[in-house]
Amino acid sequence: MIYFKFFIFIFFLILSPRGFAGTSDPGEIVEKSRIEENSSFARSVEGTLKKTASQVKNWWNEKIGSIKKWEPFRKNESQPSPQTTKNPSPHAKNLNPSITPKLSQPKTTTTSGPPYQSDNSHPHSDLSATSSAPPSPTSTEQMEFQRANQDIRRSTESLKKEGYASIHQEARKGQTPLKMNQYGVPYFPMEVKSIIKLKNGKTKVVVNKLKSIPLLDIGTEKSLVAKEFILNENKLHLNEVKAFPSLPSPEFVSANEILRLKNKPIEKVTPPVGVDKKSYGIDNIVTRETILKAIPKLNPTPPFKEKIMVELNEGQQQMLTALILYNKGERCHILLGLFDSLAKNKDFNLEANFHLGKCADKLKMHSLAFERLSKIIQTEDKDFTTESIQTLAQGLPKEYELAFYQLVKNSKLLPERNRDLTYYLMAKGAYRDSQFNEAKTLCEKINDKSSYYGDAQYLIGLSLYSMGQTQRAYTHMESLKTRLGNRLKEDKNLNSLIAINLARMKFTQGKFKEALQYYISIDKDHPLWVQGLIEQGWTQLSLEDYAGAIGNMYSLHSPYFKTVYKPESFVVRTIGYLKICQYGDAYRTLSWLEHDHARWIENINNYLSQNLSNLNHYEMIKSYLKGKSDQDVSGLPHQALREMARQKGFLNIQTSLNEKSDEASRYDNIEKAIQSEKGKLKNRLQKATTRITELQAKIKKAETDKSLRGSIDQWKQQIRLETDLSTGFRFLQNMLVESQKSYAQLYLVISDRLDKERAKLREKAGQELYKTITNIKNEIKLVLDNNEFLRYDIFANSGENIRYQVAGGNVDSNHRIPASAKPTKLLNWSFDGEYWEDEIGSYRSSLKNNCPESAKMDGYFKDKKQ
Repeated sequence: MIYFKFFIFIFFLILSPRGFAGTSDPGEIVEKSRIEENSSFARSVEGTLKKTASQVKNWWNEKIGSIKKWEPFRKNESQPSPQTTKNPSPHAKNLNPSITPKLSQPKTTTTSGPPYQSDNSHPHSDLSATSSAPPSPTSTEQMEFQRANQDIRRSTESLKKEGYASIHQEARKGQTPLKMNQYGVPYFPMEVKSIIKLKNGKTKVVVNKLKSIPLLDIGTEKSLVAKEFILNENKLHLNEVKAFPSLPSPEFVSANEILRLKNKPIEKVTPPVGVDKKSYGIDNIVTRETILKAIPKLNPTPPFKEKIMVELNEGQQQMLTALILYNKGERCHILLGLFDSLAKNKDFNLEANFHLGKCADKLKMHSLAFERLSKIIQTEDKDFTTESIQTLAQGLPKEYELAFYQLVKNSKLLPERNRDLTYYLMAKGAYRDSQFNEAKTLCEKINDKSSYYGDAQYLIGLSLYSMGQTQRAYTHMESLKTRLGNRLKEDKNLNSLIAINLARMKFTQGKFKEALQYYISIDKDHPLWVQGLIEQGWTQLSLEDYAGAIGNMYSLHSPYFKTVYKPESFVVRTIGYLKICQYGDAYRTLSWLEHDHARWIENINNYLSQNLSNLNHYEMIKSYLKGKSDQDVSGLPHQALREMARQKGFLNIQTSLNEKSDEASRYDNIEKAIQSEKGKLKNRLQKATTRITELQAKIKKAETDKSLRGSIDQWKQQIRLETDLSTGFRFLQNMLVESQKSYAQLYLVISDRLDKERAKLREKAGQELYKTITNIKNEIKLVLDNNEFLRYDIFANSGENIRYQVAGGNVDSNHRIPASAKPTKLLNWSFDGEYWEDEIGSYRSSLKNNCPESAKMDGYFKDKKQ
């Protein structure tokens, strides 16, 4: 029984907290039981073992008498010499007084005092030995004591080695089958579907809710172990320190060598001569004064003074509101009236006009935008001028190019982003103003990587030609065609413009072969192709390529060009026939020209004799453009009407007129947009008011319904938000009313100005049309007058040819009519076949040269595609 209780005691002793003494040597037992002082497990079991410790102490008091007989063995192991009770053991000083139990005093028969009585001044001092020797223990008791100490040591070391006690349980899957949702989470359906068969034979799916949920076996999770969360003990590995190897000793110098060096005279070093110490900084001695001078002096921060708050006046509030709406974007239709009203205030005139011009540009109201932004540019204000120039340059109509050039003077204020475009527009304006040298200078500033570079270089060539520098213009154009290279393949318009100008320059220089190549390179889709083909015919006549000239003019006389004005082409074709002595074809072509164009002269004279105004000319051409292209109007031939309508001057004016009409329609749409905006705001305000009423009703209902009281704060917050929203809607409504009033005044001014501008443009367009029809009449008259010379040449040369044949000359008689045949209108040499569109402009006449002398150019153009 004693052994059993002893082992019980040993077990509790192992689990006891740090510092608990359970044997005759408290210091030794405490030292052996210090197992990882910072252990979280020791702290966690401290409360659980308090009761156990109390029981152990009671049991100890009962059995302590039996321990004194083991005293000799303890002395032999580790205890110091016995001392009196007044000299406590040094081990006892290390005990924690808060957890070391006080041992009871066993009764003894000695008179010198109890052997284990503690000193009063040291309640936790070491146990003192008695003055009389205890009885000697038996051998069995010695063995028990040794076995107990071994068990204590073994258990302590095992606890240190294995860590904390742990209980581990593996996870177990549940037995109840559960369904999985799309995320892989198990769930148990709360409804049961059943199929019921109806009387009519059909089935019906009925869904019933579960009345009770059965007990579900969902399994258990794996239990965690405390020691799994404990980090491994960190070990510090130090490198071994090794001794540095000794360096090799230098070789010894002989005594004679030392003596020789000692006796060698040493030359005296003189100070340097002519050395500038300042260059090396030698004389710059750093002193305290130098350091103090180098320390920057910091001025104290001036005291902060709050500025007096000044409330915004009505105009400032209106400007601030307009800017807020402007920055939100897509509000320009509302802001036109507001900014126009603010522009009348001298304090906001500049800024309001700037934003009004920007809004007008966004709405594509170019007239209003140019009017307002041009005022900004004239002031050269550093805050608004640059952006005003940039805004106008983007999509500037042609009618404003001259005014734009005259407006922009300060090159320092040009925008950086659209600088090339700005230079190009200014150059075009300068060219229109006949400032050719200025146009050239502006074009030279455009970067060669810019998309406007090619057009600018072409404008330089035109400027050089306009200044009379023909050779330089030609050299520049020819160099430009080479430099642009592949760019011209994509820009067919620029390629054709360069080609026809180079061809004309070469023609005036008498370089017909080079001119011909440039004429051929004009694109067929370009508006100048017909004119270029006629000029190409003159070039071929100059090169004595009569078959090519006749063929190209024959292309123009095909059905593809029946509505094209081309009287000059008949002249080229007639001359071509004359040059190869095909007098019948020449006479027929001449008769064709006279038959149609003589009537045109009569009709044009009748039209001009009516003394019509320029506006009548414009209305007449509008009627033609609305109808069919082959229909005559006001007695004028449709070919002449088409020629009038395709002139560049008229087309530019008509483009401006179209833009004015579109701009006027946009002003009408703004009034509709404001009305639509007011309707939307009214609807949104009504909805907000309805929501406020509903929330107030809920709050009132919550006064009697306790279940609703938890939402009262939330409803009140929503009412505040809805109230703020309603306030904003009412503010916008007021702004719309003000904007509508201001816009109504602006609309009257703008509409009146647009009507005047359109009237001026119609007048100008009529002038261009009158100029064109007059030129057409003069050109046809000149052509018909020259027909008399051509007719003379036809009869004279044909007579010479007849005399040549009578004299025995040889001519090709194939496909020739007899000499006795009289040229009449009944003779027909028309082509009876198909015309291919891709072959237009590449025809050559198959008629042979019937003149006594062989054609000089037949060999040159033989087998050469034109």
